[in-house]
Amino acid sequence: MWGLVLLIGSIVIWVALLFKVYVPASAEMPEAHAFGGRVEPAGWIHTVYAVLVTWVVLMTYFMAAAPHVSRSDFLLTAAVLTPWAYLGAKKFSLHWTYREARIQVPLALFVIWGATIVHLM
Repeated sequence: MWGLVLLIGSIVIWVALLFKVYVPASAEMPEAHAFGGRVEPAGWIHTVYAVLVTWVVLMTYFMAAAPHVSRSDFLLTAAVLTPWAYLGAKKFSLHWTYREARIQVPLALFVIWGATIVHLM
């Protein structure tokens, strides 16, 4: 049951991000996901991938995965996701600056390591 709820939540989150963040942002900085106010094929591929990855991560952190995830796997997952916090926000463009991600990166790190610490207690 929880797996389905988390999957639907992942779909809602990523479709909302696609149309509320990526598409409007494409007016200022076009990229592979969205260009000129519309979603590109890469945006749909990214959304499907992001939904599935988010679903698996949420099932892991909400203990909906079977078998349950070990303590060392939580630490490994947090370690692997740490560079993603920056790389997931970075736009590989000459026009991109870190100031555009100054909230997103620390927030992602806080969520990743906060959830890990909660599960390790």
